[in-house]
Amino acid sequence: MATGIAGHRPAFLLGVLIVFALVLAAALLWLPPAEPAQAQEDTTRPKITVAPVITSSPASGDTYGEGETITVTVTFSEEVTVEGNPRARLDVGERKRYARYSSADGATLTFTYTVKKVDADPDGISIPKNAVKSDDGTIEDGNGNAARLKHAALADQAGHKVDGSPQEPAEPEPEPTPTPAPEPANSEPQFDNGDSATRSVDENATAGTNVGAAIAATDADGDALTYALTGSDAFTIGASTGQVTVAAALDHESQSSYSLTVSVSDGKNASGEADASTDDSITVTVSIGNVDEAGTVSLDSQTPQAGSPVSASLSDPDGGVSGETWSWASSDDGTDWTAIAGANARTYTPSADDAGRYLQATASYTDAQGAGKSASAATASAVIVPLPQITAGPTIVSSPESGDTYGKDEAIVVAVTFSEAVGVEGQPRVRITVGERKRWARYDHIRQDETVLGRVYKVNERGAAMSGNL
Repeated sequence: MATGIAGHRPAFLLGVLIVFALVLAAALLWLPPAEPAQAQEDTTRPKITVAPVITSSPASGDTYGEGETITVTVTFSEEVTVEGNPRARLDVGERKRYARYSSADGATLTFTYTVKKVDADPDGISIPKNAVKSDDGTIEDGNGNAARLKHAALADQAGHKVDGSPQEPAEPEPEPTPTPAPEPANSEPQFDNGDSATRSVDENATAGTNVGAAIAATDADGDALTYALTGSDAFTIGASTGQVTVAAALDHESQSSYSLTVSVSDGKNASGEADASTDDSITVTVSIGNVDEAGTVSLDSQTPQAGSPVSASLSDPDGGVSGETWSWASSDDGTDWTAIAGANARTYTPSADDAGRYLQATASYTDAQGAGKSASAATASAVIVPLPQITAGPTIVSSPESGDTYGKDEAIVVAVTFSEAVGVEGQPRVRITVGERKRWARYDHIRQDETVLGRVYKVNERGAAMSGNL
């Protein structure tokens, strides 16, 4: 029996494997399909980044004639698709004309208008602010987000005049009646000043000073608004008020204006759902007023000494310093000053006569704000007369009578040199060490230049030594 089973083992194993494979396949068929990965929804709306511009050229010169085509392009922040028949309004002389959507190239849309016989504009075509309209169509990105159609105006274009050679007055072209779009559940806030605003503040304004009136926005739904500011750390904005304030020191001479961007959000999207993305933004130019600022005098020493020069320097934030003159004065109390005769340079060297008196330097000059400016600075302490200092020695300047050893009654002469001439009263001394004994060289004379003192010690039997030092 065992021999029979062994002989059929390969076929038996093959059958088991087939059954296992069939069971596994059936189980896989019963598994639920895998959930597709959820991509994060893009709710950012495209916006116009390049306002309408005229990209065509007249067939001759700078003037379009009857039948010529005027081409206008508008560029968005991303690729958009168009449904329906959007338009861009043109102001041709006194008439409103409408360039209709023609084609799209990625993020750029093209609009065209054909000049009529009655059209005339000797100053050049202009395009008003927010002239692009979707009418009964749509302009959207690939995720279905409707484009924002706000843009700046285009002034009269002298290179794009129109003369359709009108023969008789004609009725103005009627404005098309667009199909009204459904009202959104939530209206976006809009800045009261449109796309740009200007404010000003003086350069000496302290932190917390208001920069003009608040940059206010209006929300038709009366929703609470949140403001934010970018562009410079020198300013901040009230999140609930839109009031711009100074946040750091300002200086007209280093930066005379700032360009800020203020944004606002009502915290909702068009459907009324929570959404903190920006609803509108405005460029705010802040001009920094130039204030007549005082100059500053600095002294290179606050503790003046007789015989040592003191130098002054002038700085003025307004710049343009010229016609600089100097004067010096002294005072025994730092309050009542007396002019020092002849002291009219940037540097003054006090003398012993100035001892105990404070010094003051005054600069008179003209700066970028005008003439008649002055600035002063005084020393923190009065003039002192420094004491003489030992600059050399004590030094043994004598020599033994024989060899290198002094004998009895020989004089050892020690010299000490000072920083200036000195006078001596009494008997100053210098200690010298002879062997184990302390000995004293007494004052003997002053050298002719009055800066070197000589001191003498005579060797006796008790002071005998083979070597010695001071």
